[in-house]
Amino acid sequence: MSVLVVAYANSLPSGARTIILYTLSAIQLGCAVLVFLRMDGVSLRREFGLRSSVASFRLRAILGGTTWFLVMGMYFALTTRSGLFPSGIGAVWQLVYFIFLIALPEELIFRGIIMRALAGQIRIAMLASAALFSLLHLNNGLPMLPYYFALGLLLSMLRRSGLTIAELTIWHAMFNFVSVVALPAEGFRVSATSFNVVAPIFLLFMTSFVGWISSESTVPDEDELVEPEKPVQRDGKALAAT
Repeated sequence: MSVLVVAYANSLPSGARTIILYTLSAIQLGCAVLVFLRMDGVSLRREFGLRSSVASFRLRAILGGTTWFLVMGMYFALTTRSGLFPSGIGAVWQLVYFIFLIALPEELIFRGIIMRALAGQIRIAMLASAALFSLLHLNNGLPMLPYYFALGLLLSMLRRSGLTIAELTIWHAMFNFVSVVALPAEGFRVSATSFNVVAPIFLLFMTSFVGWISSESTVPDEDELVEPEKPVQRDGKALAAT
């Protein structure tokens, strides 16, 4: 349904297209939040890092702020020189749009709802999440499906490795912001053929590497994260755990 709406919106003038796409994103976000909250074991405080220690929160804030300034610095350096995109408040609004109306609903749906619904079959969950994520971007053309499948699989691997929805949202939004807004500026323009061939291969390589690292590590499922039973007391003596 979303693919059809986006395809229709892309055929309309700029103003009408913007209204439809923003409305669709807002509806997706609202529905995703409602469904995600109704799932068993979901904690928004945990998913958005609000349960972290003060030291961990400070570290994440420093890393996030550093990333913000690096990306925005790159953006302003590129677009101010090329003049292809608006700078200033326009750039800030575009990043906000990528975070809250693009990355957040997609992460809630694909790395939140789908992966939690199939939590008992983690490999199927990651493949299904990546496949549906790529189909959502079908409007970008069939040659781009391997690219989005690899990106979706990479995000699923990161989710499996312990990243929260908030962290994945920032990662996803920064990726979109740089690739969609900054990289098309002068000096970074490449042919469509080069992009469609090189990008999927590069992302598939990265995903394979992350998958290998993930297979070598022992990351327990959430169901396995339970406290061990205490030894049974008999005649005042604790039995040794076997």
